[in-house]
Amino acid sequence: MTVSESARYEMHKELRTRLGEPVADTLMEHLPPSGWSDVARTSDLQLVKGDLEHLRGDLNHLRGDLELLRDDMNTRFSLVEKRIDSIVHGLWAAVGIFSGAFIALFSLIAAKG
Repeated sequence: MTVSESARYEMHKELRTRLGEPVADTLMEHLPPSGWSDVARTSDLQLVKGDLEHLRGDLNHLRGDLELLRDDMNTRFSLVEKRIDSIVHGLWAAVGIFSGAFIALFSLIAAKG
């Protein structure tokens, strides 16, 4: 149950009347401003800490998996790059052969003509 500010004020006023101002003020300072349901206990914090440590472990594991994936992808890209280079060199060789063949063919045609 959430206590309103006006209810807190009335309680403080009554405590001052019954216990005196210094004791009432000290007591009010020890009460949470919005109720005990908003106060975390040590056991609550330990549970959160455990969850965070578990999450940290999961993230470290994921980081390791991502590093392995990155290394695998880099290896694959290198292989693809080498294959493309090989194909390009093959195409240039074919262009050279075809160029020579066309030159020879045109030379023969020109020589017959």
